[in-house]
Amino acid sequence: MEASQAVQECSICNEEVGSEAEAMHCLGATGGLQHRFHGLCLRRWVESCRSRAAQPSCPNCRGPVEIHAERLASQLDEASVQEFLANHAASSAGWVRLGESSLDSLQRRFDALDLALAQTREEPQRHPEQTGLEEDPIQEPWRPRKPCPLASGNCRQRLQVGEVEVLFPFQSVLPPQQQVITKVVNGALQGRHVLIESPTGTGKTMALLCAALAAQRRMALLRGKAPRVIFGTRTHAQIKQVVNEVRRSPYRPWLQVVGGRDQNLCIQPRVLEQARTDDALSSQACRLARRGAERGRNSNVVAADGRVAEADVKCDVWLPLQELSVVAGAHQQMRSEADGSGGMLDMEDLAALGGRLNCCPYFLSRAALANAELVICPYNYLLGEQLAVAMGLDERDIVIIDEGHNLEDYCCEIGSESVTGSTLLEILNRIEEAEIYLQEFRSEGVDFLRLSLVKTTVQAIQRLCSEVMDVGPGSTWNSTLEARPSVMEFLERAGVEQSFVGAVRHFQEVLQGRRGVAGSARMEGLSMQVLKSLRELEGLAAALARCIEAPRQFKIHLEAVGVSARGTVRSSQSQRASQEATVGASDFELSILLVRPEAVFQPLADSAHCVIVASGTLAPVAAFQVALGPAFCNRLLPGVLEAPHVISSSQLGVVFVGSGPSRSLRCTREPMAQSEFLQDLGKLLLLLLKEIPGGVLVFMPSKKGLEDAQHEWRQSLGLQRSLWERLREVKGCVQMETESEALRRHQDAASEGAVLFCVYRGRASEGLSLSDVAVRGVICVGIPLRPLNPAVRLKRSYYDQVKPNGKNGEDWYSQDAHRAVNQALGRAVRHRQDYGAVVLVDERWTCAGSMRAVRYLPKWLRELIGINDGIRGQHLAFHLEKVLQSLRQHFARHAGEPEDFQTSRMVRPRTI
Repeated sequence: MEASQAVQECSICNEEVGSEAEAMHCLGATGGLQHRFHGLCLRRWVESCRSRAAQPSCPNCRGPVEIHAERLASQLDEASVQEFLANHAASSAGWVRLGESSLDSLQRRFDALDLALAQTREEPQRHPEQTGLEEDPIQEPWRPRKPCPLASGNCRQRLQVGEVEVLFPFQSVLPPQQQVITKVVNGALQGRHVLIESPTGTGKTMALLCAALAAQRRMALLRGKAPRVIFGTRTHAQIKQVVNEVRRSPYRPWLQVVGGRDQNLCIQPRVLEQARTDDALSSQACRLARRGAERGRNSNVVAADGRVAEADVKCDVWLPLQELSVVAGAHQQMRSEADGSGGMLDMEDLAALGGRLNCCPYFLSRAALANAELVICPYNYLLGEQLAVAMGLDERDIVIIDEGHNLEDYCCEIGSESVTGSTLLEILNRIEEAEIYLQEFRSEGVDFLRLSLVKTTVQAIQRLCSEVMDVGPGSTWNSTLEARPSVMEFLERAGVEQSFVGAVRHFQEVLQGRRGVAGSARMEGLSMQVLKSLRELEGLAAALARCIEAPRQFKIHLEAVGVSARGTVRSSQSQRASQEATVGASDFELSILLVRPEAVFQPLADSAHCVIVASGTLAPVAAFQVALGPAFCNRLLPGVLEAPHVISSSQLGVVFVGSGPSRSLRCTREPMAQSEFLQDLGKLLLLLLKEIPGGVLVFMPSKKGLEDAQHEWRQSLGLQRSLWERLREVKGCVQMETESEALRRHQDAASEGAVLFCVYRGRASEGLSLSDVAVRGVICVGIPLRPLNPAVRLKRSYYDQVKPNGKNGEDWYSQDAHRAVNQALGRAVRHRQDYGAVVLVDERWTCAGSMRAVRYLPKWLRELIGINDGIRGQHLAFHLEKVLQSLRQHFARHAGEPEDFQTSRMVRPRTI
């Protein structure tokens, strides 16, 4: 049939229906308007008609419908509709009038489709220009998926990226959001990695979600299968925020959150209490509780030595999950829309559901991961080797890492490990005790050769460290890349094999398996102590295994340490501290330091279909890109996105201050420890705070620097009030971010005036959700160069030797510090109606010839305030009184009119 008027999109999924994709249509009962449908979208409609025993009719206009059997076969699976084709003779046009008797046959075909799609089948042969999908020589091991349902009522705008339509929940799509959506869709369709810098407050999270889910739906529609979308957050707390964003979106994916047992996903308090009592991991306590439930021991047992052993803590909510019908029923309830969340549960919702069903929410969530369309988790789950395997991250997923500015540091952190000589000796003693016990009882399933490998390797490492060091204060030893001693030389002399980490994990499994077994009460106390030691050894073994695979990305550091009255003292500390160390016993510390993130990040970059790293602060972007390694860079979508901000130049005032009331301010470590310098800095802050209304965040270079400043400012000077008291007079609420409830009290008091003193890279600079009057100003004091501990010194040395992308150690050191400044200044403006000011306090910004602003400030900020490549420090320097007057005028113009900004007269860089 040909209709004079037809709806151009599927009335179920709202996606465009092309002429060859139309598998069903109605006959135009409403004024000749014809509604059209994809074949894959008909399942729920068929189920609804059958449940009501109703005549098949259009879900929109209730008119009669026709189905095109051949198109249905091509969209589903030809074998699954053979019976349907045999029972329904098609007309010459290919259309079949659908009646009630046809529904049972069609339902059976959908059931058959479920089985057919569960098996691996070849991809339909389509050209990239027809589908928008790039040909990939790797056969994607994706699971069969249908396009996720839509909540059409949440759609306010539609964007077209090639053949992909992206639904958006807001009428206005901001320019940065449009750019993010385009990048994500193209990256997902082409299987390319994406790097995105989009400033805080530009709606980045919603754009990432809608774009990735739209691309996933497109793949599912064309291929019948599609990758999962995995959204990695920086913390567990941010998971709830992302779930709320998904609920606001037009997409209704089968969503699962991933969290730890300690994040409300264990609903058996005794299990977590047992873990705290045993000083064990919650996973170990959970394993014992599940084993206790399986044995069904309800009473105490008499051990071989005659003592009464207490019954295990039993996990009764895990047992029901052994029945597949229980799991399926629970998952059905998780997907239900009855609770108003659209089946998209955060961790609190999941815990509540587990309580109602008397099922473990932790394992309910894990069981659903494989079939989930969207997974939200902290991104450490994506980078940890064992966690990634547990999540099935070998399926070439679309992986989004939000707030990824810390990615390099985090990879290096989890790839590194340190252990002291005394700890190695303790581990060795525990291993020998456990080995004797296991041999005495001739334990089954124990590979004593692997246990011997663990013991001999620990002995060799401990002996080698003692030999290569003259143990005593002042001794250090570092590997080099080429000359002796090299990393490989150390590994060979220590006899470290790739199988070492596997042997350690086998030992852990053996001890965990022996716990709670009748006749081994003696083993209970011993195994807890040994398992605690093996947890430390496993981290060292995993780092050594990575070191064997990529020795040029690691440094090995040995340092003598001493025990004094103040605790452990390193030889790399001050001479006075080293002298104090001689009071106690001498020891050493062995550090396996990952200096490049590739060893940890590369497995994800290799296995994922697409990795999207996004943050409000990646500048300098080129250096960040190179740091992630060739596995990421070689598949990177051309053109790294550095999106503009959504605000105008009148909304954000930026000033640079190089001098206080009586001296220049170069805020490095030595001056920041001097009383006169801190007093002048405090007086400057007092002047600035008088001109900035509402709440202000003040960032200091280090925790010690902040503590020294606070101590100095609390001192009374003769008859004058202390600077701290004067700060309170100006702002009322003056707090340190380390104080309990500091953020809440700051927000409550901000309208009357408040200042919160923070540290770069601290809690307030990462994901802080304060806006409007709570943060009208951000004052960035100094440039937070990291302390020169062994890890930092060795990383600088590595960059000096390798010079990736032509950058040396000093370049890396400086870029790292300025990225922390950029992260802090991003707290000033949180949305497009917000306004505020940023003050950068340090002579290094304004001294003659300085190019810091050009080299290190993010592109969006440089463009906003007019910093071009010719700007130098002297062009940013203004007299203090001019700066204060500029701030005063800036906020005066915004008083009472936050949505109708006038042209600001903030000081701008002088032209050359």
